[in-house]
Formats: sequence, C-alpha cells, structure tokens
Amino acid sequence: TVKKDVSATITLKGVSIETANANTVKMSCIELEEGADVTLVLSGMNNLYTVSDSGAAIHVPEGSSLTIRAGSDQDVLYSFARAYGAGIGGNSGEGHGEITIESGMVVACSGMSLTDKGPEKGTESDSGAGIGSGSAGIGGGMITIAGGSVYAAASVGAGIGGGDSRDGNDISISGGTVTATGGNTGAGIGGGYSGEGNHIT
Repeated sequence: TVKKDVSATITLKGVSIETANANTVKMSCIELEEGADVTLVLSGMNNLYTVSDSGAAIHVPEGSSLTIRAGSDQDVLYSFARAYGAGIGGNSGEGHGEITIESGMVVACSGMSLTDKGPEKGTESDSGAGIGSGSAGIGGGMITIAGGSVYAAASVGAGIGGGDSRDGNDISISGGTVTATGGNTGAGIGGGYSGEGNHIT
C-alpha cells in the first residue's frame, strides 16, 4: 500500500502476485491511497491477479495518480481483476484517479482471467473497465496513453473508460499501440454497458 499523499517509484521485476481468496473484501495486488503519486517501472514479465469480487488488480482511487513505464515492450504487466473491480483503476462502485501509460506492454482486464490461451471471460454478471472505473463507479481522472503496447478488455465494462453501467470520460491516446475490447455492448474505449463516452481524443 502506498499511503495517502506519498510519492513513490516501484519497480516490478519478474513478480507474480495473486490475492488471497477473499471474495467479499476489496483486495488489490497494488493499493494506492487517495493522494498517492506512484511511478510503476516494469522489468521482465509481471503478473497481477485479484480474485476479490470487488477489488481492482491495481487500485488507483480518485485523487491519486499512477504512471507506468518500462525500458521496452519486452517488459510486460498483466493486471487482471476477476470480477467487479478494474484491471487498473477503481474498485467496484468507484471511479479512478489519473492513469498514464508511457511505455512497456500492459494487458489490463476486468471480469476475466489469464489462461494459457490468453485472456478468458469469467462468469460474473458485470465487471469494471480493463483500465478505468470499477463496476457502477462514477467519475475519474484523465487516462493517458502516450506509448507502449496496451491491450485492455472487460467482460461487461469498457476496455478503457467506464465500468458496467457507467460513462467513460477524459481519455487521451497520443502514441503507442492500443487494442481495447468492451464486453456486452460496452465500448472498446468509452462507456461501459449502457454508459457513454465523452472527451476522448
């Protein structure tokens, strides 16, 4: 956990983290508190997976900020939330803070798990966004993708933007390669199921 109003740089070097089986607890692999400012540096292959119903794999609440960077696209982050939290962003019922991806390969999914065949949709009735808000989460900071290779997907929410039943706003893509897939009529980039997208450039 990165505490409130703390600035930190964290290097992930070939790590694999899976939360304990605490379905009713909002449990994340990496937790930022409100006001935290974190730079996440990727090295090698890194896997984060929360089995919590409500937690984001990397929790970036409103008022916090996360920047992801790496030396090359060979430095990889898989960030998966099993159910209603975002892959990167808000827990269930929450918006998200500022999220910036500068470089590296980032795969972020909600309502999905990582199998030998790649991301696989789960059986939950809704989900957060791959990158963005959790299921039914309102509000959020800017999502910026300036470089790298990004794949974002959700079973019901948007790939990038809003979780189930919510809008996805303030998204800027200025570089890199982006593949975003929404689920159950959720947008690839924008709003989740029954949500809208606004201020997307």
